[in-house]
Amino acid sequence: LGTQARPYATPGVASLHAMPGDTIVLKTGTYPSFGSLRRSGTEERPIVVRPEPNGYPHFVLQGSESALEIAASHLQVFGVEITRVTSTLSSAACVRVTRPVENILLRDFHVHDCGTGIQLFQPSVSVRRLTIQDSEFVRMRSFGIVCDGGVCEDVHLRRVQVRDLLNHHGGGAALYFGVSSTRITIEETSVLETGGDAVIALGLELLVTNLTVSSSGASPLSRAVVFGQGGTLLNSDIRTSGSGVFLVGGASYRLRGNLIRSGTTNAEGHALRVGYGPAEADRPGVLLLDGNRIMTRAGRVGLPTSLPGLSAPLLTTLKSNTFFFDDVESGADLVGQFAVATSVSSATGTGIINLGGNISVVGDPEPDDLLSPIFQSSRTQPNLWSGGVMVFPGARLKGSGPTVYLYAADGARHAFPSLAVYRSWFPDFRDVTEISDEAMSKISLGRNVTYRPGVRLVKVTTDPKVYAIGAGHTLRWIKTEEVAKTLFGAEWARQVDDIPDAFFINYQMGDPIERADQYHPDQERAQAVNPAEG
Repeated sequence: LGTQARPYATPGVASLHAMPGDTIVLKTGTYPSFGSLRRSGTEERPIVVRPEPNGYPHFVLQGSESALEIAASHLQVFGVEITRVTSTLSSAACVRVTRPVENILLRDFHVHDCGTGIQLFQPSVSVRRLTIQDSEFVRMRSFGIVCDGGVCEDVHLRRVQVRDLLNHHGGGAALYFGVSSTRITIEETSVLETGGDAVIALGLELLVTNLTVSSSGASPLSRAVVFGQGGTLLNSDIRTSGSGVFLVGGASYRLRGNLIRSGTTNAEGHALRVGYGPAEADRPGVLLLDGNRIMTRAGRVGLPTSLPGLSAPLLTTLKSNTFFFDDVESGADLVGQFAVATSVSSATGTGIINLGGNISVVGDPEPDDLLSPIFQSSRTQPNLWSGGVMVFPGARLKGSGPTVYLYAADGARHAFPSLAVYRSWFPDFRDVTEISDEAMSKISLGRNVTYRPGVRLVKVTTDPKVYAIGAGHTLRWIKTEEVAKTLFGAEWARQVDDIPDAFFINYQMGDPIERADQYHPDQERAQAVNPAEG
């Protein structure tokens, strides 16, 4: 749209002239405003807004206006950086949705120093089928992404990072979805160094997987994760100096494969708690805890099965969990009364509790006590967790050398053979744990980690065939260039990495891909959550 000699003044002006299927190209430069996107594409022909090749459009806001207003449907916006330089406007949003919209993709956004990064709500506004992907929100003052007061449905956050949230338990949160939100999926997302609540999701049909929360400076009153009407939390790493996970009673929850570490010194704080109020007193609740590691310093694990005034119990199933209480005065609150519990199996109550295979430990644990973790004592360098480093299956380890390993449930360490393989699974090295070479030598060496399915294409250096990665370390030959374009886009060739011949034995051959419907990159990637299994 426009010409090289006479471009439109802003993307908003260009969008007034856009038709379905058009692309608005952003030139490199610094701009005071983005404007409003008010023309809609169609399901088959969305309107695309993107930088020029290798371009860097930077929108720097001086006043209270939004950098980007979304008021149309069927849009794809890529590669935008937004910075607000007016520090006194604590509530101003940098991106706002102002009309009912659907089918929006926002990717590769870099948003800095806003009151709110993306505001999805206005009175009577609905947002349906929104994806925010590969984006970061740094130094927000109230919210990173918020939907409260309007309807948000089928919202998917994938590889989003909110960092250095400045709010200190003052009503904000890194990610906030209110009671009218439905089908919210949060995947491979990080909330780092937030001063307040990290993730609050109060709606229905919630799925959170591979979430990372690290808030060492959080207030003791802040909460890392709050669910309000049920949901699922899988394979997540939650470490906070405040309270950990809070679940509103009277709903159905599933927590599986999570590490929850609460460092609060507040006696009312909990690493994990199910809380009831008058509104939930007559609603039965269901809680499944399976294979979690729940660690608390001076707080508790609170799973009430019967409380005064409750007419419906919380039906609780606990399977193969590890509860670690750093302070002997802490414990498990399983009946509505605080109680020191050196063995979780001593819990009683009117609810149904299956305590199969759970372990509770107070003080320094023995390695065999904690589902075969590595526990490296470090009395001369005390830290928050009983003066030692405790490593559970799923941790990334590094000794004095450069190689990073995955410590897996099979008790072995699995090497990441290259930086490219590592980055197909993890965006950075923030959570890599360094242990002594002596401790590392005691862990048996397993097979190498292979590329995560659905992320990159590969070829062997001595073989011109291009392969997609399938589950179980499989290589699937893509037989034609047309299929590669359909699956990985027009620039698919830039996504091809070479595998040295020496690492070819890490893979096995799978069925070739002759048609695009025989391989789905997003599904393959979403289903691959364990690097040791591929």
